[in-house]
Amino acid sequence: MKQKIKILLPLVEGFNELELINILVVLKKAGIEVDVVGLPNKIVKGENGITLMLDRSIFLRTKQDFEKVIKGEIPGINLNEYYGIILIGGEKGYKILEKSEAIKEIVKRFFNQGKLVAASSLALFSLKKFGILENRKVSAPYGFEREFEYPRREDVVVDGNLITSRGIGKSLNFAVKIVESILGKSVANKIKEELLIS
Repeated sequence: MKQKIKILLPLVEGFNELELINILVVLKKAGIEVDVVGLPNKIVKGENGITLMLDRSIFLRTKQDFEKVIKGEIPGINLNEYYGIILIGGEKGYKILEKSEAIKEIVKRFFNQGKLVAASSLALFSLKKFGILENRKVSAPYGFEREFEYPRREDVVVDGNLITSRGIGKSLNFAVKIVESILGKSVANKIKEELLIS
């Protein structure tokens, strides 16, 4: 039996709701499992006041928490199961994400292992703080191009195992590009046609 592709998506207070829903819909259509985990709570409120009740939450904040994950001491999360990680924006959300030493270590581990690391809009600032954007091309958030070393004008940019998107309004295209990088153009194009994504 073919192993299911699984992506980790940590969700914190202040996330952007539109980005989350668009990504989940597109990846689900492609048959990709997205493990949305609340940090640190199951109930997570988005930046527009929409509150979600998630299936589970994990307390991941410090480097020690990350080390517990590696040792298998935190139930419900096995990093070896994941194909990659997706970080989403939100004016408050990305600031919370980038303060998590555990998420930083997970992102760096995945990145160095060649696993998929994808970030949309303001979450790029988290990747920058994590130190993995050196010599990498990115689709910088609108109005913040000068904050990045190699910004590109494309709405979605792929540079090796790194996928970035510049804005909330491009989250469908971002999700399709993730599908393409994992399952190929044929599957991605089929989803684009089905959802009328240009």
